[in-house]
Amino acid sequence: MKEKKYFRNCPQCNRTLGHTTEKQMKLAVKNQQLCNSCGRKGELHWNYLGIKKNCKDCGTEIDKRSTRCRSCKQKHQIKKQGVIPEFLNSKRNTGLKHSKKTKKLMSEIAIKERRVKQLSPVNYNKGSIVILEKFGKENGLKLQHAENGGEFTVDIPNGNTYFLDGYDKEKNVVVEYIENSSWHYSPKKKKYHTLRRKEIIDYLGCKYYEILENS
Repeated sequence: MKEKKYFRNCPQCNRTLGHTTEKQMKLAVKNQQLCNSCGRKGELHWNYLGIKKNCKDCGTEIDKRSTRCRSCKQKHQIKKQGVIPEFLNSKRNTGLKHSKKTKKLMSEIAIKERRVKQLSPVNYNKGSIVILEKFGKENGLKLQHAENGGEFTVDIPNGNTYFLDGYDKEKNVVVEYIENSSWHYSPKKKKYHTLRRKEIIDYLGCKYYEILENS
C-alpha cells in the first residue's frame, strides 16, 4: 500500500484524511469530498460523496461525480454511437409498451435471424435437450428441437410468434420444457404460459405437453 503523504480535513467533521498524491488531494478539496463516515450518512452506497447537483440534460438531482443521470447518460451514449435522434424519445427508450405493429415486426426479424442461425442455435437450455429426447423416445415422438433442425416457429395471426422447445410435425405434438425457477413460476410468467399454451393449441390443433424441470 502506498504511503499517504498529503493530508486535508473533512469539510464536515474536520477529521484528518490522507492521500497518496497531491493531485488526488487537490481534487478532493475542489469537490469538497467528505470522509467515508460523513459521506455514508443516510446513504447506502459506500462511496457516496454527500454532495448533489443536477443532471445537465433533464435537471434531475444526481451525485456530484456524474454529469448526467443514468437515463440521460444512456441516451447520450446511444446518440454518440450514431443512432437516429428519433430513437431517443421513442416508446422503446421511454419504457412504454410496444404496439402490435412493432411486436409483429420484431417477431418477423427474430424469425429471420433464427432461420439463419438455425443450424447453430445459441439461446436455449442445453440441459433440456436430453429430457426432450428421452420424452420423445418413451412416447414414440420424433421431436424437432434446437439441436435437431432448430426450434419450430409458430406465427399466430395476432402477431405473436412462439419458438417450440419440441415439436413432432407428423403427429402434431408440442412438448415444452418449463425450468424450475422463481421467474417461471411467478404470476406474470404463469399468465404468459397459459396464454401461450392456448394460442398454440388453438392455432395448431395439437396435443400439448409440458415437462417440469426436476419433476
